[in-house]
Amino acid sequence: MPRYRGFVHLKGIGPAVISIASIALVACDSSTTPSPVPGSPGWRDSQVVRIQEAVYRRQFTEHASGAQAGQVTFCLAEQSESEEIPWTDPSEALLSRFAGHAPAVKKVSLCHLDLKGDTDPATGKPAIIFRVGPPVWQKDSEVLVDGGHHRNGLDASGQTYRVQYQNGRWVVVEVIWRWIA
Repeated sequence: MPRYRGFVHLKGIGPAVISIASIALVACDSSTTPSPVPGSPGWRDSQVVRIQEAVYRRQFTEHASGAQAGQVTFCLAEQSESEEIPWTDPSEALLSRFAGHAPAVKKVSLCHLDLKGDTDPATGKPAIIFRVGPPVWQKDSEVLVDGGHHRNGLDASGQTYRVQYQNGRWVVVEVIWRWIA
């Protein structure tokens, strides 16, 4: 088969069609698409899941550093700006970032919130519910996020997390405790 400009010529399909298809495949491959940079169009929307992940991981170390796999479940919730219940499930994109995490991470709708003690009904084991609110942008490289944890009516908290974009990732740089039970 003759070659045209680096593309193989297929009978009935011209080289221009193959070039367009190749470009489309490369454009859809996220591993070759550069990440947006602070200030670029779509930057803030593209960073929400990364920001939430940074806050949840900080909460894990802050409120459950001794938690052992199989003994507790981490349940993730999103809260509204007002922090009122009901909390909602986080996106699948966010949950996929915790695939294989130990202890297991689930969406809050699979857990049971109870003042006597949160549980994972699937295992019957205790659960800790971690929640985050929407980021409040201070600038393109800094946000404030309200969040907290809940184990039971006497073990819960509310914090504000200052999160900054540093060296290509989001990092919690300050935690302000607002309330504790």
